[in-house]
Amino acid sequence: MRQPDGRFKVPEMQLLYARSLEAASRFDEAKAAYAAAVEICPGEEARCRRALLLRRSGEPETALELFQAIVRSVAKADPAYLRTQREWFEIAKREIGGEGRSFTAEAQRRSDAAKKKTADAQGS
Repeated sequence: MRQPDGRFKVPEMQLLYARSLEAASRFDEAKAAYAAAVEICPGEEARCRRALLLRRSGEPETALELFQAIVRSVAKADPAYLRTQREWFEIAKREIGGEGRSFTAEAQRRSDAAKKKTADAQGS
């Protein structure tokens, strides 16, 4: 189930492992486990959970960089990705405050455009 470097082969298991370490207050180990999860897990959950832990453990600058990366990533993606990653996108926006507004507007514009295109295609 694990690779030679100790990481889990299944992304969900790596993320669960990191969450378990965090719940057990083993924060240094959790940081490392989340870093490994970010490498293999699809979506933004691992990155967001890692950023939240870093913020709580006194590394706000690194956390802010991760939150900004989440907002950029989701804002540039297609509307389907935004729908599936909205929870993590909203958390990241909240954590960075006003800086996320321009990215949010772009993501909303893309989503609205995709909805209109779908509606137009169905109307034809």
